[in-house]
Amino acid sequence: MVTTIIYTLSDPRSGDVRYVGQTGDLHLRMIAHMSEARTVLRTQRIGHRTPEDLYEWIAELIQERTEPVVVEIDRLDCDGTYETCGCLSYCQGASDIEEACIADLEERGSNLFNIARPRKRD
Repeated sequence: MVTTIIYTLSDPRSGDVRYVGQTGDLHLRMIAHMSEARTVLRTQRIGHRTPEDLYEWIAELIQERTEPVVVEIDRLDCDGTYETCGCLSYCQGASDIEEACIADLEERGSNLFNIARPRKRD
């Protein structure tokens, strides 16, 4: 059984949700987000990307000695087989929830960093 977690990252200064994602291990995913942001800081890439860049935003928070607020919004257990739940190499149910959350937040005016939409099975 594989567990997929849908999560959000919010700005601790404003409370605004800025990113929606999915992962099998929320702790490891946050380590990866923070590591990439620290790379941005180390290489002084801030300002060299678009203002909508997720890691530039996290790097900005690190400079202010804070970090994104992570919230688990859903958790799905899946055996990862198409026959059982329609999943392929990713959890279709998790992708549907992630996509719905992104659409809902965008409809309410959230300025998300999400660029690519979750993959949908035809």
